[in-house]
Amino acid sequence: MSFLDTLLGRKHPPMIGLDVSSSSVKLVELSQDPSGEYVLERFAAESFEKGWIQDGQIEKFDEVADAVRRVISKSGTKTKNVVMAMPQSAYQEDHASGRFARGRA
Repeated sequence: MSFLDTLLGRKHPPMIGLDVSSSSVKLVELSQDPSGEYVLERFAAESFEKGWIQDGQIEKFDEVADAVRRVISKSGTKTKNVVMAMPQSAYQEDHASGRFARGRA
């Protein structure tokens, strides 16, 4: 939390961190206590079957999407704010617009 946030008594809303790797999906939910320290509220994970993601590419999109839904459901979170880490091969930047799109590099 920044000095200004502390001074004005603002805190950030809870946030979900979602990590999709070649072997699993993991979810954490973080919130802030009154002093501004982050607190782990929830954690859930689910393994993928071999071959769902290969060489950074999702080969079984529906299965991966279902696993992400199950992890969200298992965690019990109601938070809508999500931060995700993805390999560069999972997206491409449209240099004209500065936007990112799902695709193969």
